[in-house]
Amino acid sequence: RGVNLLNAHESPTRNGLEERFLEAKNNNLFDGRGSNLFSVDNSGIDEESLSSASTFDIPKLNEDGGGSCADTGGLQVNDSEADIDRLQTEITAPCTIQTQDDTLERNLSGMTMDSLASKDTSKKKQGLTEERRHNSMHFFKKIGSIGGNRRDVNKMTGSLTSIKNDNTDTTGTRKNLSWKPGGLLTGSFRQSLEKDEEEDTNTAAREQDKLRASAKLMRKHLHTANNQQSFRDLKRVMVEKGAVTGSSVRAILQQQQQSDLPSDDDSIADMGLSAEHNNDSFFRASNTIPAMNVIDESLAESNSTADFKRLERLKNDPLFGDKQQRPYIHLPSRVPIFQSLSNAILRCTDEGRTSLLTIHGGKYLGKSKLINAVINNIQGQSHNSYTVLRSERSVNTEMVSFFPFHKIISSALRECEKRTRTVGIHSYDENEEEESIIHRLIDRKVLDTKDQCMLSRILPFVTVGNHDLSSLLGGKSHTAITKDTAATINKLFIPLQPVLLIFDAADDGELDASSVDLLEELALSSPASCPQLITILLSRQPTNLSTALLDMQVDTSIETITKSDSEVYIRSFFDPNCTNNNMTVDGRVLDIIHARANGCPLFLERLLLWAQRKGIIEVDASRNVVTISSQSELNDVLPMSLYEEVLGEINSLSYSELDSLKLACCMGMIFSPETYEALNSDGLFDTLNYLTSTHSLFCNKDGYYMWRYSVVFDAVSSILITDERQEIHERIADSFSQSASTTCDVRRAKHYSIAHRLNEAWDLYMDAGKQKEKLFDFKNALTCYNQAKLNRRKRSSLVEKLSCSTSLGWCLQALERYDDAEQELETALEWTMSLSDNDRHAEYSLLTALAKVKSHQSKYREAIDLYEKALPLIDSGSHSPKWLANHVSSFGEILRKSGELIKARELHQQALEYRKKAVDNNSGTSLELAISHTQLGCTYYGLQDFVTSSQYHKKALTARVSELDFNSAPVSESLNYCADSLQATGYGKQALPLSLHAVEIRKKLFGLSHPAYAHALSVLASTYFSIGRPLESLDLMKECIDICDKAFPPNHSNLIPNLMLYGKVLRVSGDVVNSLSVYRRALFIHMVNFSSNQNEGQLKELNDCIRQLESNASTLLQVSPDMPLPTIESDLNKINIILCTSLSHCSDEYAFSVAASLQQMGSINLIAIVVSEQSESERAKLARRTLDSLLLCEVPVGSKRNESKTSPYICNGAEIIARALNQAPDAKSLTLLCDSCPVDIVEVMVKHPALFTEKVNEVIIIGSVQPPRRRGNIEPSTTYNADHDQAMARLYSGCQQFNIPTITMSNHLSKGFPFPSNFVDELTRTNHIISLDVQQKEIARARHLWEEGGKETRKLIFGNEKPKADELQHNVWPLVKSIDIELVLGLLCCIPMYRDAHFRWDKHIVNGTEHKICKAKVVKSEALSEEILMMVGFALRAGLMNTSC
Repeated sequence: RGVNLLNAHESPTRNGLEERFLEAKNNNLFDGRGSNLFSVDNSGIDEESLSSASTFDIPKLNEDGGGSCADTGGLQVNDSEADIDRLQTEITAPCTIQTQDDTLERNLSGMTMDSLASKDTSKKKQGLTEERRHNSMHFFKKIGSIGGNRRDVNKMTGSLTSIKNDNTDTTGTRKNLSWKPGGLLTGSFRQSLEKDEEEDTNTAAREQDKLRASAKLMRKHLHTANNQQSFRDLKRVMVEKGAVTGSSVRAILQQQQQSDLPSDDDSIADMGLSAEHNNDSFFRASNTIPAMNVIDESLAESNSTADFKRLERLKNDPLFGDKQQRPYIHLPSRVPIFQSLSNAILRCTDEGRTSLLTIHGGKYLGKSKLINAVINNIQGQSHNSYTVLRSERSVNTEMVSFFPFHKIISSALRECEKRTRTVGIHSYDENEEEESIIHRLIDRKVLDTKDQCMLSRILPFVTVGNHDLSSLLGGKSHTAITKDTAATINKLFIPLQPVLLIFDAADDGELDASSVDLLEELALSSPASCPQLITILLSRQPTNLSTALLDMQVDTSIETITKSDSEVYIRSFFDPNCTNNNMTVDGRVLDIIHARANGCPLFLERLLLWAQRKGIIEVDASRNVVTISSQSELNDVLPMSLYEEVLGEINSLSYSELDSLKLACCMGMIFSPETYEALNSDGLFDTLNYLTSTHSLFCNKDGYYMWRYSVVFDAVSSILITDERQEIHERIADSFSQSASTTCDVRRAKHYSIAHRLNEAWDLYMDAGKQKEKLFDFKNALTCYNQAKLNRRKRSSLVEKLSCSTSLGWCLQALERYDDAEQELETALEWTMSLSDNDRHAEYSLLTALAKVKSHQSKYREAIDLYEKALPLIDSGSHSPKWLANHVSSFGEILRKSGELIKARELHQQALEYRKKAVDNNSGTSLELAISHTQLGCTYYGLQDFVTSSQYHKKALTARVSELDFNSAPVSESLNYCADSLQATGYGKQALPLSLHAVEIRKKLFGLSHPAYAHALSVLASTYFSIGRPLESLDLMKECIDICDKAFPPNHSNLIPNLMLYGKVLRVSGDVVNSLSVYRRALFIHMVNFSSNQNEGQLKELNDCIRQLESNASTLLQVSPDMPLPTIESDLNKINIILCTSLSHCSDEYAFSVAASLQQMGSINLIAIVVSEQSESERAKLARRTLDSLLLCEVPVGSKRNESKTSPYICNGAEIIARALNQAPDAKSLTLLCDSCPVDIVEVMVKHPALFTEKVNEVIIIGSVQPPRRRGNIEPSTTYNADHDQAMARLYSGCQQFNIPTITMSNHLSKGFPFPSNFVDELTRTNHIISLDVQQKEIARARHLWEEGGKETRKLIFGNEKPKADELQHNVWPLVKSIDIELVLGLLCCIPMYRDAHFRWDKHIVNGTEHKICKAKVVKSEALSEEILMMVGFALRAGLMNTSC
């Protein structure tokens, strides 16, 4: 590098070295150009001497590369101005020399300028002291004249002794002490000095002294400002190259200079400097370094060979080359963990049960490799093909919203697009944008516009889509939005099941707060919608998740490997194919390697690679043992730490390349070139691309750079000390000012913060928080505002403090942290009131925000006072109607909740008018009108005007259903309020389906512990109470109260209505004591929250109920669990049917829908449903819910046994049939339909034969019979169920004995009946819970039959088409031509019109009674299929009051 090495044999001290230098100068043995090179023998230099001799200016080599004084050690110095000027402008880089005694690096950067100018030193010191001071100040002024700032001057005047002696950190990793190559006094700066010197009239001596002082300051700057870069050990290079002569050493240094010479545009090497000076020649040293001589050809050839060998070796290195990582080794201590994780995943998949696997352990213990091996294992064992979705590693992204989900959702979109693709479409563009894929999925009805809005919160390049929908999200809580987002993601995952989600937070990176919430919500909501979802979370520390996840969480700890593990690893290393079972490991090797690796498998592998490369460890074939191959002590030569071994490869890089790595390290584990585009002008990314080609350090995917391995990232990060890290972040922060991008990225803010640029950091954190608020990402917005608060030291103005506190208050309110929000907003309001009137711009916003917080805390009086202060501040002429409507309605809601209903109604009417104006001028939509309709409906409900309330809620429901997804939170709110107002007006039967749907939607959206779900339960309980089933309300109200007690603060006013209803239910059920206790609690809460003149109607009702209960004057209703039977009519045109079914088919709920339509048409009268066979209780519960949702709530449900008591209104099946027979007014007025084991029918027939014979008109049986013999009885076919065969035989025998006609429809008749999958999809457009349930079950059945069904079965289900299995293995549902609607066809057989038109019967006479058997195909099946579709759709829409059609 052009450095003269001093022979230090005779003078080991600093003074001795200076004397040697002066002697050479006085003997005129140095020509001023550094033409002589001396050999080095530093054996006589101790550490103290080198420490004191660390700043010697060493001149350049002469161009001819030789000199006759090489053997004499002489140095020649000419004291002319030209020589000194040359020395100033041609300062060369320092050289690192390493002693034999220790590894302490010292820098011999040449003799100081003081010693160089020591001739006539005494005279100079006596006469020119003041002149030197003057010259120094003149030099500082010149720095300022070219743009230098105080920080640069401080660097240039720093101490020469800033080099630390301690060269190791606490982990044993070497710290490289480094300096920047090149000089500073160059170009325009020197010309500027020379121009001033011509104008100066001082003497030549003064000018000469000034130059010396300037050069000295320049050298100080060189040493102090750039003392963090790594330089190679010259002695090590000499040993490796075999350099023993002066010419060979000279050639080495020339080669080093040529390889490390920075280019004109390479400012990466100038990283310690201010970015605003990068373009000035003052900071360019490369132009002042002359070209060096060509090295010897022989040495060049040897160096080229060495570099080639090194690059070839790196190619085979797992970390730095293309060679793949070694296969997974089953270590003894990891085998139980491996099996446990594999079994957990397989079990969850087979059982359809969601699971959360958390795996934690220290650095580099092999967590990722373990889970990869587990996945490969289960992919081979399971018949299911797992969809594996991985997150990017998250370092320096803890405030980037949903960063772990970016790659997961993008991959899920593409995979979902493939699996839901229409038959015949095979083209696919891997680079297609996510938004176009979303639009295609919306067209396929997989997603909807609301889902696009939710996905835009996660994927940065997806637009909102429906801006009106986005604006409505502003009124929703963080929890509600998170649940909506999780519901959208589950839609993507459903076609991909089973799904493995892998979140990798193992690189000391934390998932952002919003991602944690979304991850938890996915785990909680997926059992209902996406049961085959397994989430795997990798981390270095145990993960603290919600307690609600404990039941599904499987936590696994990964510990360090044991000594036996190390032995297995070493054997596998030297025998990868595991063919040599007799190989052993030398005890010394095992002890030393295991102790040094400290239980880290990655370090163990790196040690083995290092020792194998050095030829230290090998396999002794004669003894078949892994042993030490050399006499060297293994413990002394092995790397001390993992980072030291990794850095051994990195230290061979040039200075600019190492600087680029440090810069990339400060950018994070993953970074985008667009964010740091200004740095690319200096060739940063060209350097990273080069390092990727030579060392495979980075992956470049989707426009992002990512470190391939975290250990390399951590190793580079370990050599960064605080000062250097700050300087690098300063460099990055300065580059942002040169960038054209104005993105408010929290990563930029973090760079400014670490660089101590607090003003810029504050601005960026505040802007980033506002951006996140627009995306309703309140948790990450809160994090940004808190960071801004920490970076506010220099932004201490009251206005800026106010801005930060106000933003914090709003976010805390959105997150329902009302106490914290109250504190922040009250502080902000206090600061606001201290400002002048003209500066109180935020006063209104603070007053209204604080009022809303008080309202949520049930502090209604304070909230009203705040709003009354705020309203006079409104200038209605300066605000839009939409803005005015929002604020007026907010005040109206506070008044409504406080009981001032008349004032609330007036304000809500006023808000409705504002919103109508907004719609007229196209600034508002019908969705905003729905808000006013809902608020007015609630207000009229409080005023006991239930009819008007129902009308307003119906308007809101109609608007929301037409604009939003039916399963959204606003629609569920309108369904809930419609049901409540309908049941209050006496239409409980019509309210029940709406309330059931509201409960189902809110259960999926909010979970089982949210107040919104509790409110839906309360309305459902009220509805059951209104239709005369109060016992069914009891359990619902218990669950509701439990949720509210946990969700609300003690004595919150929202508890009062629920407690009043609970007291009423207890009172009706006969529990007077508990009823009185509940009413008293409600009264106490009312007195706490309301003043004497507020909510008087509620207070009066409470006092009346308590007084009646205390005086025992209340009349207790006699409640019976037996539901009354519907009236059995004697109309001959209406068939009275009792349906006995097992509900074993997926589509049996369609039969109930057809029954509901036929009943409304007057064709049948459904008397009861009796459920038999397996799982009676659960199926009876399903029947009860289905009937309630189809306006058939008066139809009772029975079962053989009801041990689980799923409903108090599910009775014994035989008793229901007997009651129906007794209540039937006419003979032969009942029809029995049976598709399963007829145990209940046979029991009644045996117990009441006369009654059965009198009242039963005919029995329709879905089954199969043996070919009837002439004049013989009809006998059923046998099955594998003896009980079923016995009961069926007794039924046929009894009917033929009592001359009751039987009609047998073959159960094979429905196979192949044309009811295709698109009919099922069309019915789901009604959004009825029945249609959605049937579709999900039929899709699962179709997939199962496709994979495991026989040839004939598949032909019946899928028709004659033969698509390729590999193309449609995940999307067979569109191929389905027939679903089994056996019970529907059986129900139609009960009606003579359908029986005669579409069925062909074989008649058989037994004892004079005609019995019919149908085995042929259905006649006019296509027409009948269309009619069935119409009847099912009619019933589903009628159940929802036609709101969803």
